[in-house]
Amino acid sequence: ATWVLDGQEVSGLATVEATSAQISLEGLAAGEHTLVVSSSGSLPFASTSVSWEFVIDATPPSMTIAPKSTTAERGQPYELRGSVEPDATLLLYGNAVPLTDGAFALGFSSPPTRTLEFVMRDAAGNEAEQTFTVVVTPRQPAAPVRGVHVSAAAWSNAELRDEILRLVD
Repeated sequence: ATWVLDGQEVSGLATVEATSAQISLEGLAAGEHTLVVSSSGSLPFASTSVSWEFVIDATPPSMTIAPKSTTAERGQPYELRGSVEPDATLLLYGNAVPLTDGAFALGFSSPPTRTLEFVMRDAAGNEAEQTFTVVVTPRQPAAPVRGVHVSAAAWSNAELRDEILRLVD
């Protein structure tokens, strides 16, 4: 039998026994491949050929978080929106996240205070982990501010910082 992988003969990599055959393709590059096995019979026109097309995918899936989902207001309902590749599965703390064509929307009664831990698995079995922390925007003051003591998180909010700096002027 002759074994041809992507147009290159690889018969030396094949092991043929009485009723079975196998080939080791360790280290094969990612992408689409074609393997053709041909054998000529002892009778005229008795040759046969079988081909397989397959894909090597060693790239782990990734998750994208929608830009509007990166921050939330304290004490308000929050929705985390994002996506993974279409044939992937997504777990949050080991629980399946419902997906529609790779997109998800998770609702929370208020912004989560702990880091969200996701695991993605694609159709090829590649797996990746990703964490996400929701940035909670500090509440806005009900009345103009006259004096202030703020945390680093509050200072990182442009609206609050601008109001504080206006007090100094």
